[in-house]
Amino acid sequence: MKAEREKWSGRVTAKALRFQTGQYELAEEEEICRIILVSGGSFTLVRGGESLLVNPGCVLLLGPGGGLLQQAGHIAPELLGCRFPAGVLPVLKNLMQRDFMPLFEPGAQTALYGPVQWSGRLRTLLEMMRAAMPEQDYPGGLYLLLILHYVEQECLAESSAAARPRNETIEQVCAYLAANYRQKFSLTEVAARFYLSPYYLSRLFRRVTGQSIVDYLNNRRIEAALLPALADQGIGCIAFSPLAQGILTDRYLQGTIPEDSRAARGAFLKPEQITAERLAALRELDALARARGLTLARLALAWVLRHATMSSVLIGASKTAQLDDAVGMLKNRHFSAGECAAIDAILAL
Repeated sequence: MKAEREKWSGRVTAKALRFQTGQYELAEEEEICRIILVSGGSFTLVRGGESLLVNPGCVLLLGPGGGLLQQAGHIAPELLGCRFPAGVLPVLKNLMQRDFMPLFEPGAQTALYGPVQWSGRLRTLLEMMRAAMPEQDYPGGLYLLLILHYVEQECLAESSAAARPRNETIEQVCAYLAANYRQKFSLTEVAARFYLSPYYLSRLFRRVTGQSIVDYLNNRRIEAALLPALADQGIGCIAFSPLAQGILTDRYLQGTIPEDSRAARGAFLKPEQITAERLAALRELDALARARGLTLARLALAWVLRHATMSSVLIGASKTAQLDDAVGMLKNRHFSAGECAAIDAILAL
């Protein structure tokens, strides 16, 4: 799988663009697909005799073929995107049983307006892809796989009435807290920033995320400070429940609660904690794990043990097969800088 991915990774490229002349022409390339994130400005996409007005925040999926982007308004559009050979798509279908081909039919275009967190993650991956292009071991294929996974999930969300419930306000609150967790906050201050009452924000945040704002901030702060403090004192660390009560396995990836699962028993892990947001992140991590030839559980264990301060992990295995799976992690437990950055982007909620 790795050899196949390396064959076309070098042909996956990313680029930032700002309109200079009021328009930009997409070359007529039969075998090239494009994913374009619109950072600023509006424009009209003219393609195949049709026109589409595109606004900031949009993500365009373009199948093979040319087109013309014409500026609409006085602000010059700013774009960030990637291009890749259409031949990559059947390779992914064969290697990973992921069929992205319907998203990139020749001459077709799809406009997605996803939530803030979704477009933010996509932007992070595109920027990391662009920055990593000069590297000798450029992981273009890995970045593309993650981006395609994000895109597919949003397409499914927009086309299904049963899509994961989203709350853009809470997504913005989470992004703000994650970026500023070192500061001191009061619930009143956070609520005022987003024009909400403290009572309403508290209830809404817990309903959407499954935790309070205080717990969310404390978790962020502890995660950032614990390992450096232990390393400074020469103390090792043993992680408890590295698989998050089984969430970081393949048991819940289909969105159902198995009858014999911990969530079904409801002792520590509750069914309501298997939120749509968590499922979306789990599926992204699973895609990355499979790209490495790992299960999701092995990826999670390797991720915890990547720090030198981590002495061991305690897993609650109930079957010998689970032990075998955990031990198998030792065969591929090291991460490249690109993989670490990709996982950090997924976890940056």
